[in-house]
Amino acid sequence: MARSRESRLDIMLRTWWARLLAAILVASAATLLWFAGFRYFRDDLGLDFLAWPVGIGVAIGAYLLIGYIYRQFGPKAHPMQLSRGVLTDRADAQLRRLQPITHFIHPLGRPWPKAVCGPNGVYIVDAKPAPGSIGFVDGQIRVEGEAPPTEWIGEVRRLLPFVRELLHDRRRIDIDVAGVIVVDEATIVPAGLREGNVDIAVVPVNELSDHVEFGRPVSIETARAAYDALAAWRPAT
Repeated sequence: MARSRESRLDIMLRTWWARLLAAILVASAATLLWFAGFRYFRDDLGLDFLAWPVGIGVAIGAYLLIGYIYRQFGPKAHPMQLSRGVLTDRADAQLRRLQPITHFIHPLGRPWPKAVCGPNGVYIVDAKPAPGSIGFVDGQIRVEGEAPPTEWIGEVRRLLPFVRELLHDRRRIDIDVAGVIVVDEATIVPAGLREGNVDIAVVPVNELSDHVEFGRPVSIETARAAYDALAAWRPAT
C-alpha cells in the first residue's frame, strides 16, 4: 500500500513511539520551566510538597495544548490509500461483476483508461489514487482547493471529446458519454461528484459497478455499436 502526499512530520506524529517521545519531551520541558519559574515562590513559601503535582499538571496541560494547536492549525494528513496497482486490480474486479452480455469493456490505454459500454451509456473509466482532499465548488472538481492535477484527471478529460465526436457526430450513435475517476474508498468524495451530475464523476472503487449501471437507458444493440466503434477507433494492444 502507498500513502498519498504528506510531510515526514505528519507520518512521524501518527506513530505511537513519536507521540510518546513528544509527550516525554513536553513533560520534561514543562517541569523544568515550572521549577525555574516558581523556585522563588516555592522556596520562600515552603510549597515543596506541591512542586511535583503542579509540575506534572503543567506538563500535561502543555502537551494537550500543543496537541490541540497542531490538530487545529497543523498540516492535514491524508488517509492511507491503495497504490495504483492495487486500485486498478480492485477496479477490474468491480468491472468483472458486470454482465458480459450487457456490458462491453474496451481498453483505451495500456491498460487504463477503459471504456465501459452498457445499457446506461458509455463510461470512460480511469483508476488513480486521489492526490489530495477532493472538493466540489461551483460544479467543478477541486483538489486541495485548486484545479485537479493534469496527471490525475487529464487522460479522461482528453478522451471525452474524442469519444463523443466519434460516437455522436461520425457514427450517429445516440448514447451518453461520461468520465469516471475511481479512487480508494477511504477517500472522502463529496456527494455532488459521486452522483454523476458532473462531466467527470469521482467514485470510490467499491461503488464502480453500481455507478456505471445508472444513466439514460439505451438498447443493448446501441451499447454494442458504441463498443464496436471504439474497438475500431483504438484497437486493443
